[in-house]
Amino acid sequence: MAQEVDPEGTRTLAILTKPDLIDPGAEKNVLEIVHNKVIFLNMGYVIVKCRGQKQIDENMSITGAIEEELEFFRNHEHFRSLLREEKATTKCLATKLSNALVKHIKKYLPQMSENIKEQMGEVKHLLSQIEGGPPLEPAEKRKYLIQVITDFNEQITQLSKGDIIVEENLFELMGKEFAEWMKCLENAKSNYHEVVQQVVDEYDQKHRGSELPGFSNYRVFQHVVQKLVAELKRPAMMTLQTIKDIVKKQFYILSRERFKNHPFLHQVSKKNIETIQEKQSIIVQERIVEQFQMEMQVYTQDEIFNKHILEKGETAVYSFPSLPSRPSDPSPSSHPLLPSCPPHRSLPSNPPDLSLPSHPPDPSCRSHGSRRSRGSRRSRGSHASHRPDPSFPLHPPDPSNPPDPSNPPDPSHPPDPSDCSDEDTRSKYPGLLKAYYEVQCNTSTTQYVLLKECRRRRFRN
Repeated sequence: MAQEVDPEGTRTLAILTKPDLIDPGAEKNVLEIVHNKVIFLNMGYVIVKCRGQKQIDENMSITGAIEEELEFFRNHEHFRSLLREEKATTKCLATKLSNALVKHIKKYLPQMSENIKEQMGEVKHLLSQIEGGPPLEPAEKRKYLIQVITDFNEQITQLSKGDIIVEENLFELMGKEFAEWMKCLENAKSNYHEVVQQVVDEYDQKHRGSELPGFSNYRVFQHVVQKLVAELKRPAMMTLQTIKDIVKKQFYILSRERFKNHPFLHQVSKKNIETIQEKQSIIVQERIVEQFQMEMQVYTQDEIFNKHILEKGETAVYSFPSLPSRPSDPSPSSHPLLPSCPPHRSLPSNPPDLSLPSHPPDPSCRSHGSRRSRGSRRSRGSHASHRPDPSFPLHPPDPSNPPDPSNPPDPSHPPDPSDCSDEDTRSKYPGLLKAYYEVQCNTSTTQYVLLKECRRRRFRN
């Protein structure tokens, strides 16, 4: 057993007992053991003779037992030498044990003293952080409890404002989650055009009726927007849950630190935090659902929509005094809004007015007079002959006055569309006429006039 706890034998003092019961002839082996020749021990061996059972029954005193032990070793033929070496008798054993204890204390007492001082310093530091206990008077107890709860509420408010930090910055953690939400919104925009094109193609294949090409049903666009908005609802709820967990964790840590000496108050505060957060979470979820329901209503102001459309063009055009002349090429593809119209030279300067113009006819259109008359007869008088406005004649490009390459047009100051009658100006501002026609055809009245003009020209041709 001693070898298990002290394998090197540095802390073991061996004791041999009952030397009076050793068989004759075995004394030399015992002496070799006592002389540390068999199993070496740093503190050596001691042999003693204790009282036997007979002596205990006879009530022999300890003093008498010590005197008898001393007489035994003095008169023993083999063990008398051990008295001179101080390796026999109980008195010698006590002296050895006392000396070993004193050496051990002298060796380890300074180290123990340093450890005690360090532990005492730690305990004093902890005691300095502990506030005084609650008072004993009932009235003072009430004031003390109110003050503790008030201080906790103030710290909660400061934590919500970002004035204090508990382990981690609450606003920094929430900012990361909101940044992830913004990335989710940006990623949702990336496939918007693909989804729109898929839905429009599906509509054209399955549900298209008499609509003109490019004039899809409003419900198609509404369906696309609602589909994309609905896909963002689940990430929004996940962001809400993440923010909820972050706030709850920060509040729990603050409650644990503030109510370190009041575990019952800590449990009560945790329960109140969960209750309040659940109520607020329900309110926020209702707001999110309400916001998504509002986003499902696809709507925008006409001014905002038109402004956004015009900003995508080369020149922002809002209104012009009159309609520009048509290009000299009479191909149907030259007009972006009337792909099926037959060749014609000009459009009326005031589209909403369907009455006959009061000015005289343009001499350049005399060759078409008979065709107009025949067209009128075929239509049985249902359509009046159209007389082009002479204020918008077609001017072919002037070869003697080519455009100056050193003086390019200024995109920030486009010319008035009423002056865009020559091919040179049209070549400088290719998107101006298109933007103007888009503005002029923004209302249903203008579209009606354009369609009437198409039908009139079909009769005329």
